[in-house]
Amino acid sequence: MTQDRSASFEARASVVYGTDYQPHILALDDSPDILSLYQEVLEGEQYHVSTGTFANHDVDQIAMMRPDLVILDFIQGGDQVPLRAVEALRRDSRIGGIPVILCTGALRQVAPIRPQLKALGVQVISKPFNIDALLEAVTSLLAPVPSAGQHS
Repeated sequence: MTQDRSASFEARASVVYGTDYQPHILALDDSPDILSLYQEVLEGEQYHVSTGTFANHDVDQIAMMRPDLVILDFIQGGDQVPLRAVEALRRDSRIGGIPVILCTGALRQVAPIRPQLKALGVQVISKPFNIDALLEAVTSLLAPVPSAGQHS
């Protein structure tokens, strides 16, 4: 991520959240290497990062963590994270509005449900991913929305 984009996000976030706020990103994947990569890259951009698996589709645990964004792998432990799991995240009043990025190498399996994912507001990023593209998606999904009457 370029310094300008990073500085721009920090300026917007400090107005909305306060100067010490670090958005919390929850990265869920079954690969320790991918989780380490997420942690290294995102913490380098001043995000607070938690990592884990989503094998049990535990929406309550995710809600207790109160993330600002969830990055989710489509296949974990050899099993697909079903569309109904993403729908469960959306239905939960505590976390329903949290942005979700589905980061996957299983593009053929995702293709049939892409319209439903789009309708749920889930952004799909293919693996292997470009780090700048991931950071751009994270930044855009976490960017504070200007209130009515505000101009950028």
